[in-house]
Amino acid sequence: MRWVLSLVLVAACSLAGAQGEPADPLLRRVLEAGRKARYAGERTVEYRRGLDRRVQTELVFKDGPRYRIEYLPGSPLAGQVVVEDGRRRWVVRPGEAAIEEGPARGDDSLARLRLLLADRRRFTTTVGDGEPIAGLPTRRVEIADERGIVVQRLWVHPPTGIVLRRELFGPAGGKLGSFEFRRIDLQPRFGSDDFEAPGKPEARRGPFLRLRELASAEGFLPAHLPSGTGFVLDSVEVRPLLGRRVLMQVYRGGGRVVTLYQLPPFGRSGPLRIARQAGLNSYAWQRDGRSFVLVSGMPEERLRELAGRLVVR
Repeated sequence: MRWVLSLVLVAACSLAGAQGEPADPLLRRVLEAGRKARYAGERTVEYRRGLDRRVQTELVFKDGPRYRIEYLPGSPLAGQVVVEDGRRRWVVRPGEAAIEEGPARGDDSLARLRLLLADRRRFTTTVGDGEPIAGLPTRRVEIADERGIVVQRLWVHPPTGIVLRRELFGPAGGKLGSFEFRRIDLQPRFGSDDFEAPGKPEARRGPFLRLRELASAEGFLPAHLPSGTGFVLDSVEVRPLLGRRVLMQVYRGGGRVVTLYQLPPFGRSGPLRIARQAGLNSYAWQRDGRSFVLVSGMPEERLRELAGRLVVR
């Protein structure tokens, strides 16, 4: 799932420091492709969740800053569609009357890759020959920390900078997630409505309205982080996690991502396990008969501070 891979990517560069363009022209092309590339393709995404490895298949349509992702049958998110037009983002979930609406997110993986590549004191990059993927030639990019532990591997199409395969690794080197294109069209023809806002305007819900509706329908508290924390609510979902229904809120701000989980009392083990697998920090507490867990690459002291500012209304 995107949110699992997003947590892994946060871990990979949670301590990234100074900004700057990478020296290697291939890597500069990768970052530029995130803004300008045009393609349509089918890719397989694999990620680890607990002891299980899960696989889903996605159709991806990208036109510069605009993109559309359709999750195919047999995938954990089968039937879901995500659309961005460069300014706004919409998520259509099967069986839900409301359409989630929020600010455009762009390509999370490339945004965080930029931070990771900029921290040359902690991470080294090696570029070599790669095998063909989806019928296209590649160069393999390997990024390792100061201990020599690989945190990411990328297979890049040199002429375009498009990443055709990515592997993500945890703090001890175990593979946590990956994607690989099975086929890709570099000269796609898009439909006139591929990147338009889906559905009727009255069916679209911003994240705070969606939070209130989901909390009421699922028996959660309408608890959230206020805007004064420097983080903005990006998305809200209710998901099963280790046999429990969990309310998950994703916040973004200043290049950081924070995930807030709300669970039944004493139901903290799932989010804490996710944090450990991804090498992230977490802070857990209870309030008003519910358990809460914050997960991020930020120090635990900062998470404790955010927890103290949680509001319920």
